Amino acid sequence: MNEQDISDLWAYMTTIDPVSNKVEANQLPFPLNIRLAMWGWNLLNFSEASFQADPSKSAEWNRGAYIVQGAGHCGTCHSPKSFLGADQDSGFLQGASLQGWFAPTSPTMLSLA
Repeated sequence: MNEQDISDLWAYMTTIDPVSNKVEANQLPFPLNIRLAMWGWNLLNFSEASFQADPSKSAEWNRGAYIVQGAGHCGTCHSPKSFLGADQDSGFLQGASLQGWFAPTSPTMLSLA
């Protein structure tokens, strides 16, 4: 997300009353549950990059892609994972199981894949 959108989102969130929500402890499997191991995982699977609009697509499509790939990070649940827990690019938004829950795909998501 760009800095202005992050700032705007934070400003909006500060206007909402908090709710009580019990958060379950991190359930990542070993060794992904070790923060130091995430440094290595990030080296293998993460590249910091800004969203790049697809000039061949409409402004509406690009806005949806920006939300899905940025703030919503929908691919995290809706894309299959590799052995090391990274998103499989070949299955982007094709639906996946995560911690015993299935996150399906939808025609809307498929239009962004």
